[in-house]
Amino acid sequence: MSSSTQQRYFENQLQPLPTDDETLEQAFSKLREAVLVGMRLIERSAGRQSTDRRRDSVYTGSAGIALMYMRIALQGNALELPEETLSQLPDLVLSHLPSYVSGQDPRPGHISPLDSHVGPSVLLILHELRYPKSIRNSAWNGAVINFKAAIDLAIADTQLGGDGVLYGKAGLLWGMLNVSAALAEGLGQDRHREELEEFINEDSIRDLVENIIEDGMAGAEDYKAEFGHEGPELAWPWHGKYYLGALHGTCGILTILLQCPRGIIKPHFEPIVSTITALLEIASYNGHLPASLPARRRSDPHVQICHGSPGLLLLLDTFRGKFPSKYLSEWRNTEAKVSFAVWDEGLVTKGLGLCHGVTGNAWPWLLTAHMEALSQDSERSGSALGLPEAPDRLSKALTYLIHSTELPPIVQEPLLPYGTPDNPFSMFEGLAGAICAWADACLVIKTWLSGKEDAGPVLGLPGLGGMGPAGVM
Repeated sequence: MSSSTQQRYFENQLQPLPTDDETLEQAFSKLREAVLVGMRLIERSAGRQSTDRRRDSVYTGSAGIALMYMRIALQGNALELPEETLSQLPDLVLSHLPSYVSGQDPRPGHISPLDSHVGPSVLLILHELRYPKSIRNSAWNGAVINFKAAIDLAIADTQLGGDGVLYGKAGLLWGMLNVSAALAEGLGQDRHREELEEFINEDSIRDLVENIIEDGMAGAEDYKAEFGHEGPELAWPWHGKYYLGALHGTCGILTILLQCPRGIIKPHFEPIVSTITALLEIASYNGHLPASLPARRRSDPHVQICHGSPGLLLLLDTFRGKFPSKYLSEWRNTEAKVSFAVWDEGLVTKGLGLCHGVTGNAWPWLLTAHMEALSQDSERSGSALGLPEAPDRLSKALTYLIHSTELPPIVQEPLLPYGTPDNPFSMFEGLAGAICAWADACLVIKTWLSGKEDAGPVLGLPGLGGMGPAGVM
């Protein structure tokens, strides 16, 4: 390895965890305890109700901690959390969100709930739907104004750029899908439901999907004109590059699109499949997905979900879960090669985070294993789903995730010199996101052991999903 490669990841000397029942039960206990320890550490250390708009970011700010508590509130019973902890979760959500939200004008390319003022607004809406009369009318009104303004801007936007998950339209679409899912559950007061259904409905979701697809087709034409050769059938530019990863590029945009209602996505299915095939062809040489196109040779590619191969695994998981009979057999060999690259180089030195850390790299394996567990009680066998060695994927995921419970900020002096995240308690860089991963892993373990679909809601990656919208982001 080059010195730059050594700085990017540690050589993986971990022993894959066995998947016998006794070992899985021990893993459940360890990860559940990590969830509790992590939440206590956040409450001792992280600030609340920041007035700095940057800190209200779901990505690195206090709103991300609020989202973590929202997710744990949905999963708490299945996690077997203490009753006292469960009762505190709704208030903990609000303690990390702004108590007042003013209407703000959205900006193109900065409308995703993950890293804009739209994020706290969407979370307040989702929380109020699930816990009616929990926020002030002024906060509700400001949140609705912000969310609607961002949606209106996105649908009307004809400029290329700004389609990605972290900053752009795909991230906003994920917020819409989750609010739509909450409305489909019948959550919320009637007046609030009626207000939201005026601008979050099948028509507005379809309009935004078509806008994103049109941008992808136009971007592909621009790519061909600029570089003189064909690229993927769908390509989305951002600041002069055509990014491919889950948070910044094609993998993430397609992951969100595939979780839309089938009737909306069906007209665009062929270019989506063609683009996935193109991504796999790019990764077929050594299992690595470059950060952007045109690909430039490098000896130390990113193995992290925001820019690299883990995002491709997440995309394939999502496709497999939503369209199992359409998964192409020709994809399997490259998917296995990608998985090997993530296992080999996925212990990135930046630490435990989702965006560029160990938990984000593990999560796609976790979803593969969960789909296999669910298929055991259905007519869809693992082979019919195109699932590649699901027990092996469960082993890899749990090996990484248990390792992550021993990294900063949970452990101050880890065995290997992992870095402490810049925002150590945040959703995408730090502990809040890791807690979400550990919680999902606990429920995958329970489902794997019981073979029942009702072991608890596995939610997928914050901001990206993978299992479909669940009304929580």
